Amino acid sequence: MFTKLKNNILIAFAFFLISVLVVGGISVYSARDILNNTRDIEEESKHIIIIDNIHASVYRLILTIHHFIIVHKNKYFEDANNLLQNIEKEVDKYIRIEMEETYPEKEVEIVLLTAIKDNLRNIKVHMDWISKEFLGTGRIDDRKLIDLENFAYDIESKVAEINRIHFNQTSRLVGHSKNKMGLILHLYVIFSVLGAFALILGQTLLYHIVIKPVQQLASATENLANGELGTRISSD
Repeated sequence: MFTKLKNNILIAFAFFLISVLVVGGISVYSARDILNNTRDIEEESKHIIIIDNIHASVYRLILTIHHFIIVHKNKYFEDANNLLQNIEKEVDKYIRIEMEETYPEKEVEIVLLTAIKDNLRNIKVHMDWISKEFLGTGRIDDRKLIDLENFAYDIESKVAEINRIHFNQTSRLVGHSKNKMGLILHLYVIFSVLGAFALILGQTLLYHIVIKPVQQLASATENLANGELGTRISSD
């Protein structure tokens, strides 16, 4: 009997040990995914900041050109050229960053960034036209200025599309993390319920298989000691 009880206890212990290891492994794996998602969300936030800075720089560029036309100082035109060069460098740098990404929408984003580069080249051409015309005649063709602003507005629309891509990517990462957290929570609840059930079952079995028979044996032994030789108990 005791050999059988010992084996059953060992089996139950092994089962719960394996269960703890499995649940712990799943939880650790899920926590690692959540940590990776957090890091990816941080990277997405950095990308959003970069593209918003490019957007803001383009509007500073247009504003600087307007100052050049209004105030007639070459300083503003030089500032505009410096801004344009810096923006182009930032776009090129950001394209290289995106080339190393793995998410599915990166190709779409690279196409949008290339379109932004095309708009920057067009802005550069129109800036040269505006400078030559203004310095030569003191006047400016309004159509060129409108075209210049249209290029800036087109960059704005491309930036909005890129930001939507990052927003969707961030939402996907957050949803994935929520699913992992839900899995950990469900495992915790299920394992807690099973643990409580196993504890109650184990206590019940221990009482009926070990404690109660020992109590009966002790009581019978006491009766025999008192001379009650007819006392009998089960051999189990």
